[in-house]
Amino acid sequence: MLEAIAKDSALPPPGAAAPRRAARWILPTPPDEAVVTALAQALAKMSLYSEGHPARARAADVSFAQMRELQKADPCPSFSFLGSEVVYNDHALRELRDWDWANKLAAAGVQRLEFEGAVEPEEYRAFLDDVLSRAGEPEPKPRAKAKAAAASA
Repeated sequence: MLEAIAKDSALPPPGAAAPRRAARWILPTPPDEAVVTALAQALAKMSLYSEGHPARARAADVSFAQMRELQKADPCPSFSFLGSEVVYNDHALRELRDWDWANKLAAAGVQRLEFEGAVEPEEYRAFLDDVLSRAGEPEPKPRAKAKAAAASA
């Protein structure tokens, strides 16, 4: 069940009438959606940055942390990619309909991701690299080598 949190920027002084303004509601992202979103962000950054780049490592770490958080509630989560649909266990994630990576993963033959038991960070990074290669995303070239090649031409 989602919790809604009302936020007001200021409280009236004691004895004063409360100002009439609408409360702003913030709905937290469900953990299943947060995992898929973090996975997409990690894959996108990994396709942009070469091995060893700090942004690539941070994105993988955030994605791993989201997965571990979900595993506290669901030790063996699974995600299916059916065309433009993303399904978590038996629940369609309607908010992620037409998610770009669902189509990329399905086209690459990755129809289901299952996480059984505790996953180590190194295993998770290797998994991300494997998914990226299956999705046909080329490994980015290190910038130093690209600059050196351009200078020698």
